[in-house]
Amino acid sequence: MQKIIYPTNIMLKELPFEGRDYHYSHESKELSPVLKELIQKNDYKVDLHLRPLGNAFEIAGTIKTKIDLPCSRCGRDTEFPVDDNFREMILVEDQKPRGGHSGHVGSDLVSDGPYCNYISSYHFDIAAFVHEHVAASEPYIVECGRKDCAETVIKAQLNTMAPEHLDEKTNPFAVLKKLKG
Repeated sequence: MQKIIYPTNIMLKELPFEGRDYHYSHESKELSPVLKELIQKNDYKVDLHLRPLGNAFEIAGTIKTKIDLPCSRCGRDTEFPVDDNFREMILVEDQKPRGGHSGHVGSDLVSDGPYCNYISSYHFDIAAFVHEHVAASEPYIVECGRKDCAETVIKAQLNTMAPEHLDEKTNPFAVLKKLKG
């Protein structure tokens, strides 16, 4: 059985009326170079459907992977799952002059409407699109969820906030007592 390699740069004008499906994974490696900085060696699975809608295009699909991040509380590495489901519009429009403005409508402004991506040509870079979605899914505060996370935080705070309770080997400020002014 021959493995299908899907392109990552799509000419939107060439999409058939019914649209086209694209499937990417860690095994097929098409997106691996672009996602490597975000997901390191974690597996990923991306399923997309692109279809024309008059002079616009719809992109819908899922992205599943994990991001290795440090816990915001205890600092230990943790895997943060990315399970992104989306349905967005792609609109091709001419470049606006520097002072020009374009009305971007996102899902936060229209409660059930799709987010609109404005691009300046019919060449669509799926790799960059997926990279943005994975990067945007990274949480501001990461919590590992381990049972001993809070205990580790308390120990770390004691080590940094109460150096007088530490012995000379673990207290970074002990050397200052020996200095004479």
